Amino acid sequence: MTKTPVGLIQTVLGPVKPENLGLTMAHEHLLLDIRCYVQQAEAASDRTYRNTLIKMDNLGKLPERFQYSFENMTLLDEGAAIEEALAFKFAGGQTFVDTTSGGLIGRDPLGLARISRATGINIVMGSGYYVWQSHPEDMNDKSVELIAEEITNEIENGVKDTGIKPGVIGEIGCSWPVHPNEIKSLEAAAIAQKNTGAAMTLHPVGPREAKDKILHVIQKTGADCNKVIFGHSDHYSDPDDLLNLLNAGCYIELDVFGWEDTSLELIMPSARFGNDQERIENIGQIIEMGFGDKILIAQDVCQKWQYQRYGGKGFSHILDNIIHRFKRFGFSDSDINNLLVNNPKKAFAFDIG
Repeated sequence: MTKTPVGLIQTVLGPVKPENLGLTMAHEHLLLDIRCYVQQAEAASDRTYRNTLIKMDNLGKLPERFQYSFENMTLLDEGAAIEEALAFKFAGGQTFVDTTSGGLIGRDPLGLARISRATGINIVMGSGYYVWQSHPEDMNDKSVELIAEEITNEIENGVKDTGIKPGVIGEIGCSWPVHPNEIKSLEAAAIAQKNTGAAMTLHPVGPREAKDKILHVIQKTGADCNKVIFGHSDHYSDPDDLLNLLNAGCYIELDVFGWEDTSLELIMPSARFGNDQERIENIGQIIEMGFGDKILIAQDVCQKWQYQRYGGKGFSHILDNIIHRFKRFGFSDSDINNLLVNNPKKAFAFDIG
């Protein structure tokens, strides 16, 4: 039996009852600037991607060279975001959890509110800090306590003078090896989770010991593991590697559906994200292990090559292309409803006061 979610969902347009969340993508980005990841290519021919526009004649190569392109690493056009989001809505989608956090990656509370009004889609906004390359210049001077207070204040009172409140903490960036400022950010996020009751979503990369270290920090700090989401769990090819997270009560999130043709390992060296069929099979195994109520899914749209206008699969990929594959693989309607509706309702609802 599915437990009734406790609390409300905090969106950029205000509180929403969990039963109104509907089909939900638990990890997406509508407006974002991740040029912090851009690298200088070794080969001269690859350096041409640095400032080039995305066109049909380079689209086939770009996903394998995404880390060289400034243009690819920005989603700054509200009109384009609205157009792409509407494809999700027309496919039946109702809610995005936009995990763009604070710092230097372009979180835009007012922009997200405008997109939500224009599309009628619920948008849950993130908070806290992403990977160390995107941290503000004064991050070295910030204490754990100060960062925790910042996050708590945003969730309770809104971001700066916008009055728009985040509804999730994260995505909290954890590189490998974990940068000292990322540990500080993680500890602060865990304290804010304990203070507010809001879910905390993580960006962990690295080998098994990486997630084990992150889990240890979270448990030591006293966060509620039932409100902790380990994003990018796709890069553990064996579901047994996720058992300690699941047994602790955490959600695991397979959120890179549609990313088969990329070279993510170039910026996440120990990652192995596989393909959509492997994701489907791993989800099936996790359901059989008895943890079907602890899985979230998404596409992590965060680069231009993923947009449908550029030939990508967009925000509607799971609804358009994956649900019927779930059914062919033997998933029940109840299994699919848990992945897309019930689990997000439980994960993101909290007492907003």
